[in-house]
Amino acid sequence: MISDALLGTFLQVLSLRDMYFQWESVGVFDFFLPALLIFAIIFGILTSTRVLGGNRGINFLIAAAISIMAIRVPFVSEFFTTIFPSFGIGLAIVIIVVILMGLFVSKGNIDIFGNVLMWGGMGVGVIIAVSVLWIVIIVLIIGPMLLKDSAEDKEKKKERRSKFLKFEPVRDED
Repeated sequence: MISDALLGTFLQVLSLRDMYFQWESVGVFDFFLPALLIFAIIFGILTSTRVLGGNRGINFLIAAAISIMAIRVPFVSEFFTTIFPSFGIGLAIVIIVVILMGLFVSKGNIDIFGNVLMWGGMGVGVIIAVSVLWIVIIVLIIGPMLLKDSAEDKEKKKERRSKFLKFEPVRDED
């Protein structure tokens, strides 16, 4: 049995926050976990499709090699660092909605909650569509303005350069 004093000392020395910061400084979240995720996805695809046959050892080696090569590219680590916090929040919201639906929906009132969920989903879809539409409109309006200014600037620079580079021979008049 572990004595209470030893357990208390262990818990004072090692907290979850310290362990998290230690893992972060070692690179577990930047390199190891993305590599593990890439490995799991590729290994699962190779195993389920049996593209290379049923040999799990070959699937393992190929998945490991691809995941290690992918982590060498800085974009992959940055992508996972950017996408997973948002993905985690979205997944938590979906899980909460599913749990609440399980609590309140029964066979008798499925029609009511089905309509609410459908219209709510359509509302979120409309908000996303309007946001994307505004972004496209802004890009289509501002983009040509920026290109027009750059074309005018090029013409002005060309005129200045032609005036500067215009050489006239010096004639000696005897």
